[in-house]
Amino acid sequence: MTVSALHRHQIVTKVSRSADGRSRGGVPFTRGSLSYLLANRVYIGEMRHLDRHYPGEHDAIIPRSLWDRVEARLAEGRVDRRSPHNLRHGNMLSGLLFDGLGRPMRTCSAAKGSKTYHYYATCERTAALSKQPVWRLPARDLEMRVIEGIRAFLGDAGQVHDAAACVRFDHSKITNVLALAASRALDLDQAGCRDLIARVDVHDDRIDIQIAIARLQAVVDSDGAADPTYTLSLPTVRLRRGKEVRLLLPASDGGLQASPDPALIKLLANAFAARDAVEAASSDRTLGSIATANGYSLEYFNLLLRLSMLTPDIVAAIHDGRQPATLNRQRLARTTNLPIEWPAQRTALGFA
Repeated sequence: MTVSALHRHQIVTKVSRSADGRSRGGVPFTRGSLSYLLANRVYIGEMRHLDRHYPGEHDAIIPRSLWDRVEARLAEGRVDRRSPHNLRHGNMLSGLLFDGLGRPMRTCSAAKGSKTYHYYATCERTAALSKQPVWRLPARDLEMRVIEGIRAFLGDAGQVHDAAACVRFDHSKITNVLALAASRALDLDQAGCRDLIARVDVHDDRIDIQIAIARLQAVVDSDGAADPTYTLSLPTVRLRRGKEVRLLLPASDGGLQASPDPALIKLLANAFAARDAVEAASSDRTLGSIATANGYSLEYFNLLLRLSMLTPDIVAAIHDGRQPATLNRQRLARTTNLPIEWPAQRTALGFA
């Protein structure tokens, strides 16, 4: 049925009016609004709270078999986001996250050009009442640290056993929790991670995650309560680079665990491309003309050529994400007095 046909048959969205007299709705259903309507679990006698569903006190008006067929058709049209880079960040900890002062944090975002950056920030109202500065943390870094921490926890049978013992599970329940935790650790995603979290508190030196151990048990024992929690503490460091804040985990050697930096890797790729352009050019061409042909100023082209002389082990470390936590694109690009000697390069850039 077309949009005009829907409107002609008065099949439109609900009309709501605000206090100032403005109204919204009353338009034909789009694909998104129709999908949202069809996914309403009230029709099958259930109620939703956050990301969990519970039996309601009302009767279902749609058979469950029909509901399942509709959901299967809707699932066929959804985009399968298999790449972790395509996952949506900024909502996984919504309603569960608190800063080091116990104040709730909400999701927010900022756009720069074509990119959108997602953050968690202290709620402005509670920040004003406490008269303390707002905490602001990158959503992706925080969520990935939480997922990695819970995945490592679930994969450690000894730690899971101690956690189950702390909440006073009997031996049979502990056995079930151990088996289920091991299987969940293999394919833990954002939704599964959130399902196990009761609360997350971010401090200056650690992230405290309250894991609802009983929710693991609830999968195999329907009378399992969701109240007992175990606090998992992840040591972390908040590293500030100008206006940017990154969350880093201490490495086993006492340093900070970094990760591949796409901007830093791209800078090195441009540096080697610049060197290749010089080597491929004829001997009668000037450096300025080569720079112009590649879209660079002579000053920046000279910078790229200097960076192409980095020691191979530094290049390999940056490619693998093993660079010092304080080394980023801005710092490397501003290193105008980069030494020629390899040992001096390692010292200047923090690799020594």
